[in-house]
Amino acid sequence: MKKVYVFGIVLIVLVALASGDSQEWTRGDTVPHAEIWFHNRTNVVTGITSADAWFKIHGFEEDEAGELLVGFTHDGNGTLTVTTPGLYEATFTSSFSSAGVNDDYEISVFIGEVSQNKTNIHRTIGSSGQIGAVAGEGMLDLFAGDEITVRISNFDAARDALFRTFNLNIVRIAGNI
Repeated sequence: MKKVYVFGIVLIVLVALASGDSQEWTRGDTVPHAEIWFHNRTNVVTGITSADAWFKIHGFEEDEAGELLVGFTHDGNGTLTVTTPGLYEATFTSSFSSAGVNDDYEISVFIGEVSQNKTNIHRTIGSSGQIGAVAGEGMLDLFAGDEITVRISNFDAARDALFRTFNLNIVRIAGNI
């Protein structure tokens, strides 16, 4: 009797799932969000001309790059401008290499010229040509007109970061706090 009861519940759940809308869930066009990315690059060079300084990650203007924007504009080269204020969750991922040995990098989301320290992520690239991956996240209270960029710093030397992939997602989760 117990097996029949469990089988009946499983069958009901399967029928309910099968009868529902089979389309993939999408965020919709009403929730403010932004995504910018590039991938499959040979090397997008972020020109680091001095140690311990921040440089914008770019490379979005080339092939195999894209954007999805609602509540933002994009300049085509890595700067998002907020048009819908609110509390947003920001996440980013990237893979990159260095021409140096044991280069110490940090990546952060910026609002204007201010690093959002809660989004900072650190990575040491151990040897020349080694590819390292990083991911970071944080919540940002954004206002209309705020400019969002992601930047990288090499704290050891003025050696470039050579990006292969990059993705930034920002999704509004509430009104301003």
